Amino acid sequence: MVTCGCAGPCAALAALADRVARLEARTGSGPRGAADVRLLMAIAESAGGRPFGAAELLAHSQVDARLARALLAAFIETPRELGKRLHRLEGRPVAGLVLRRDGSDRAGLIWRVQRE
Repeated sequence: MVTCGCAGPCAALAALADRVARLEARTGSGPRGAADVRLLMAIAESAGGRPFGAAELLAHSQVDARLARALLAAFIETPRELGKRLHRLEGRPVAGLVLRRDGSDRAGLIWRVQRE
């Protein structure tokens, strides 16, 4: 992040740099590095093999510090952002884990992390 402590153009530049980083983290398919690996590992630990939805997982991050840190590192703040990331990671082996769709409900897709 670029900052100089002023509230003028440098603050705007810092906000823009943060936004670019978020957008870059959202595009494409497959894991985008360590943040995606940590995220999937945290989800696997948190869900314990049980099915989950994006909104449910975000709510659970309020009581699961590791999951909260992984979501923060991956720049995920909303169920929609998490759903898009899960879609990108779907079916791609990451650290011995594979994310699969497990159905859907009124809130959206249901996911499950399985061992490869």
